[in-house]
Amino acid sequence: MMSTATQDLNKVKSLAKDLGRETPRSPYSSEIAGIILLARVVDKCRSQLVGLIPNKDIYEYGAPADRSLFKQFALDAQSLEAFIATGASDAEIGDWVLANGEKTDAESIAIFNNGWKSKRLADLAPASQAHIEKLLKQANIPEKTDRLRYLIDVLDAKDGRF
Repeated sequence: MMSTATQDLNKVKSLAKDLGRETPRSPYSSEIAGIILLARVVDKCRSQLVGLIPNKDIYEYGAPADRSLFKQFALDAQSLEAFIATGASDAEIGDWVLANGEKTDAESIAIFNNGWKSKRLADLAPASQAHIEKLLKQANIPEKTDRLRYLIDVLDAKDGRF
């Protein structure tokens, strides 16, 4: 559990997005430490910390995409959350990730980023494919969702960026 002594939830709230009214940053954003997905993870974490996620089924800190980032860079989700809870800026979070993660050199980051940009839906486990297919059908906008081929684009489509 996080120590309340270092938390600054007022500062976190000033940086957080109300995810009931706006979306987190695109998974393509690499504005924090040059790592795609990280800005989105930070947005979800900040919002969750201050109660600005009305529906955790839509935006949950620690979702499968988040876990892939944690795993790739050997980041502990709770430690990252505790650091974000201090009210750290994007730049400070980026520095923390680079200092506390593993394989955070430019080459490893590029491999992770490109791997995510090219992760095809067809390459996912069958259960994941079926789940995503169900969600895309529920969206009921086939003119947009029928052309999705990459997992990262599904996240953007979920946020209405298509």
